[in-house]
Amino acid sequence: MIISEALEKVNSWLGSTKKKRVERPFLEFVAQKIDEENEKSFFVSAPTGYGKTSLSQAISLATYIGDYRTIIAYPLRSLIEDQVGKFKSFFEWMFPRSGSEIVAQRMMGVRGSPYLIHPVVLTTLDTLSLMAVGLAPEDIKNIYKGRSLGHFLFSWGAIWLSDIVMDEVHLMFDSTKSMSFLAAFLRLGIKVFNSRIFSFSATLPSIHLRKLLSSLGKDASKVEIISFSEDHDKKFYEERLEKKYRIDLLPLSQEGKFAALTKIIDESDFTHALVIFNKVEDAVEFYKQLKVANKILLHSRFTEEDRKEKFQELKCLINERTRSVIVATQTVEAGVDISSDLIITEVAPASSLIQRFGRFLRREGEKCVDPEKCAYVWYEEEALSEGERYKVYDRYLTLKTVRFIEDNPEANLHVEHDNVLTKVYSEQDIKIDYAYLDDITTVFTNLASSKKALNMLLEKEGSLIRDGALFTAESLEGFRVPVDYNFIKKHCIKKYCPKSVQDALKESLSENSKGAFKVNCNYDPEVGLICQGG
Repeated sequence: MIISEALEKVNSWLGSTKKKRVERPFLEFVAQKIDEENEKSFFVSAPTGYGKTSLSQAISLATYIGDYRTIIAYPLRSLIEDQVGKFKSFFEWMFPRSGSEIVAQRMMGVRGSPYLIHPVVLTTLDTLSLMAVGLAPEDIKNIYKGRSLGHFLFSWGAIWLSDIVMDEVHLMFDSTKSMSFLAAFLRLGIKVFNSRIFSFSATLPSIHLRKLLSSLGKDASKVEIISFSEDHDKKFYEERLEKKYRIDLLPLSQEGKFAALTKIIDESDFTHALVIFNKVEDAVEFYKQLKVANKILLHSRFTEEDRKEKFQELKCLINERTRSVIVATQTVEAGVDISSDLIITEVAPASSLIQRFGRFLRREGEKCVDPEKCAYVWYEEEALSEGERYKVYDRYLTLKTVRFIEDNPEANLHVEHDNVLTKVYSEQDIKIDYAYLDDITTVFTNLASSKKALNMLLEKEGSLIRDGALFTAESLEGFRVPVDYNFIKKHCIKKYCPKSVQDALKESLSENSKGAFKVNCNYDPEVGLICQGG
């Protein structure tokens, strides 16, 4: 089955589950291009809310029918939780008897597909990166202890003998480390293994793509870039262009920000308000102060079970069409299918800001009650005035985004992506560490060397792509939640405190490891992991 035919099946399924199926001619165009150039890899840029998931499902179906496998990787755990139900529903519709066994998920704390063995696997980029260098998460402890070489060939074979979809790949552009890994991944997949790699996002800055392609040398000709334009779907483009709103840029103080944001909500006319913060602590504090009847909090510090319940509660809240407020962090930035008619977001670099606006007026026909008072971007003046970082983001890129909004308050972030991205990002903002790229490639010179791959992982502080590994924190009540090392360092109970990232990694891999670091924090299913002092 070719991908164009598989996309027709996906569309039929969508038609059976929705009252009105919306035509998406650009996806059909992309499917045809992939069928025509079926040995190439692709970067595909489509607007937020356009339905890129349908393309991932079509690739998965065509691959499965051809007795092959597909791995779909996401940068955020929350995206998998939102998407896995859609994939399972589709394959169960296609194959009533066996569909439930075709799709599985694999990420930290969820071992639905050991070694990614299922025909269709949804996983995180962290897990994908480990498997790509022959390190299955299941084997790492035994390799570290010297008990086993791991299933090195089987692990990387699971990756490189599959079609690979990387969704919301723009989040790999955020740091030199992740960009360098992406460059290495493309080099290995395209040059060494002749794999097909599909990278999707609404925001693919051309300057980043040029840098990636230059790292491939002559093999860049094996990569095709397809970007949405008005000509691909005039109806969609014009409908998005009709979404009128003025972005109100608000410089706020650290002390007065919550009061200012609450005032906006109290004085605004809306059905669903989306309030996004860059830090979990701010989101939690604002949520606790907010006095509204219907509200929900979404961030990364919930248990697996509570996170699933939160997303289910969110869907019910959206469907009810009652006045409600969604308070969140970056967890809703991409892939989460929600819509609001009032957005209040803390500033972030342009690529992330565009994704956040993709959760605003997302549905066809949605409009603001008052276009002058429905879109707000705010920032803390003190935090943006000094240092290298603004909260979790690069301060320089964040500042350039603020300046763009100051000069272009009428910008339509639903369709005018290129204008924003080209004015915010420049050549000097993008770097590839070629020494790291070569280190990853060198791992493959000795196909039995799982130890070599593990040493590289430890040198990179527990993650091949992110700046800092994820650890597990255990609350005083015994609830376990994924956090970064800085959280462990700040809140761990003294006798359990690691002195460095390396110590934390070694403790996690040690014989007596309990799998989590005890922290002086409480857990509440409504607000998540809460600690004194934030």
